[in-house]
Amino acid sequence: MPAGTQRRRRAPRIVIADAYPLLRAGAAAALSELPAHVVAECGDATEVLAAVRAHHPDVLILGTLGEPAVTELAGVARTEVGALVALVPPGDPRLVAELLNAQADVLVPRRVDPCGLRRATALAIAGERWIDPALMDTRPDLAEEDGRPALTTREREVLALLREGRTNRDIARTLFVSVPTVKTHLAHIYAKLGAANRNEALGRAAALGLLS
Repeated sequence: MPAGTQRRRRAPRIVIADAYPLLRAGAAAALSELPAHVVAECGDATEVLAAVRAHHPDVLILGTLGEPAVTELAGVARTEVGALVALVPPGDPRLVAELLNAQADVLVPRRVDPCGLRRATALAIAGERWIDPALMDTRPDLAEEDGRPALTTREREVLALLREGRTNRDIARTLFVSVPTVKTHLAHIYAKLGAANRNEALGRAAALGLLS
């Protein structure tokens, strides 16, 4: 390449997966306003896996599909996808928890409008993690409710900020504490929830109704 010539940065590639053609078409139209390319639209799990392996997309928009379950597919595809945006039916905190455990990056309601989908996709492209608060409104009816781990008020505050995708430094600034103190709170949260990382902690907290 001649001196002084810069290599152009490749536009992000997006794969859209949903069983309903109308939703796929609407999502593709909404995302056409982004500086990105929709490289495939898939209607079932087999098509998704083939598209992911062929294109290695920067973002997979994952909606409703048949078997295997969406969360199983998310776990398989996640190793070959830059970021995962999940379109989730409202009122299903268990699915939210499972998707977080499958390392989904951005979760939005399935009824999200075009502007919201563009925003969610842009966040995923930028490497951000975010959960739409509307998905956390319904508290699950769990048999183990009486046995939920007892989190302190400060630990619940830290969890709420984790849900917003905040870094340790952001959390420290918001709560007016030091970064080592935040790490201590996180260690306690992980221990109480039996989690190994942030996504796992958020997933288990959601399943237990601790994010309501």
